[in-house]
Amino acid sequence: MLSVTRLLIKSHSWKYEVLESVVGSWNSFLLLNRPMLSILQALYTLLKTRDRVLKPTLRARCELEALVNLSPLVHGDMRRVQHRLCLCSDASLRGGAVIYAPCPEEITNLTSQLYLRPSDQISDTLTDLKNCEWKLAVQIQWDFKAHINCLEASAVILGLGWALRSREVLKQRLPLAVDSQVIFFALSKGRSSAPGINIYCRRVAALCLAGQIRLLPLWVRSEYNPADGPSRHF
Repeated sequence: MLSVTRLLIKSHSWKYEVLESVVGSWNSFLLLNRPMLSILQALYTLLKTRDRVLKPTLRARCELEALVNLSPLVHGDMRRVQHRLCLCSDASLRGGAVIYAPCPEEITNLTSQLYLRPSDQISDTLTDLKNCEWKLAVQIQWDFKAHINCLEASAVILGLGWALRSREVLKQRLPLAVDSQVIFFALSKGRSSAPGINIYCRRVAALCLAGQIRLLPLWVRSEYNPADGPSRHF
């Protein structure tokens, strides 16, 4: 796979069948670290043309080079344990907040499964989160204006950045609850077809790769999200 990818990078034109096969192989490999799928954007766009002979774009070449260079860092470890803390993030138009608490038994039971489908991670039963002993990790007032989905993604990145300040979280599974279904599905899938959201998915990928974290996104209704109040403090 690596040798064929390197040949594509040097080629002046790509055959559709070859590129489709290579991207499919990378897609399967990156399931070991789903956020890395966010790299594949220009390549997917190129494949949508379905031309027999494709003219590679600069961004497509850069994505292939990124895959080759980052591949040694991607691996699956079945021995990863779940982190003892659970994070919750939320954002409003004025600010964002991240809080943490010892992982409730409800979430521990849910995330103890080896493989989680998005349907498993959406649960209306996550109602006792406000009863946990939550502590404030990050609370920030935005100094920029953006769509609420981008702000929700920014809050997630704040949470990951805060968690990585501790060596304890390295090489572990980290539960993180959000109340935005847009961000939840983007995190669960590893990427987004919306370029504005996929940028944030790539930042999440960089943080997860740096700490060898497997992110476990969870969805909770807004009224049950304990980070809702702190995010509206400003």
